[in-house]
Amino acid sequence: MVLFFAIAFLGQYFINAGKPIVYLIIGIISVFACFAISHFSRKNFIYLSFTFNLFGYIILYYFILRLHYYNLNPIIANELVAIFLMLVLVGVQLYYSIRKHSQTLAGWALTLAVITSFVSNNTQQFFLISILTTVLSLYLFWKYGWWKALIFILSITYLSFLIWMFKNHALLAKNPEDINHYFIFIYFSITTAIYSLVVFKKPNDLYNSGLILSIILLAGIAYSVLLLLLVFMYFSTAYVLFFLAISIYCLAYSIILKFYSPYKYSPALYALFGFVGISIAIWGIYQFP
Repeated sequence: MVLFFAIAFLGQYFINAGKPIVYLIIGIISVFACFAISHFSRKNFIYLSFTFNLFGYIILYYFILRLHYYNLNPIIANELVAIFLMLVLVGVQLYYSIRKHSQTLAGWALTLAVITSFVSNNTQQFFLISILTTVLSLYLFWKYGWWKALIFILSITYLSFLIWMFKNHALLAKNPEDINHYFIFIYFSITTAIYSLVVFKKPNDLYNSGLILSIILLAGIAYSVLLLLLVFMYFSTAYVLFFLAISIYCLAYSIILKFYSPYKYSPALYALFGFVGISIAIWGIYQFP
């Protein structure tokens, strides 16, 4: 950690001094040194090797991030190019995490993907990268049983959604009836629907049915909190369509789960949430206070 912050502050010094070439040289040398130490210590110091390998990726990500973001004179002026480079790094790290069968390395790679989405200045980029990260975390859980990475990414993804809502409060409150703002509800719902697919995964030695229930409840509670904030803050008079869509999805999904899910509790959970959605929709249709 001390090494990382020392390198970061040194890089910041040369950015402020207007010497981007020196900044790039420091970044290259730092990353090369971390990976070199990791490589040569892999036999005698396994944990130290892993740590330097991990921080090599983090330092490389940090230097790529600063090429455009949080920089008054960005070295890469085009934001799309900067995002592309960061996502390429995430892809490389994911590849090596699968190759080394390292859940920790995969979790950090997906965390960097969430950070990439959050620093983006474009709403569509933010949500699309977040959804892609959700899909990847579910795939790794489905393929390798990496449930710790899934729960961690689930938590920070919804947290990033919450922070993004407050960060963009002025934009959303300015014109809450803007059709583009309805896409926020759609993105929240798609993310939660992706996590809902865990109910089709049969329990094994790595996890039991209780873990699946925990993932469903965690995603459902986080989604409910975001939805309530979205409605109370921006759609207090136009929420009927939201809950009608939720009720239709949940009731249809509960029927599918009745036939195909190995967990007997899953159809009831989604049916109950669907009934709640119907109740709220009726409440809004008749304009009760």
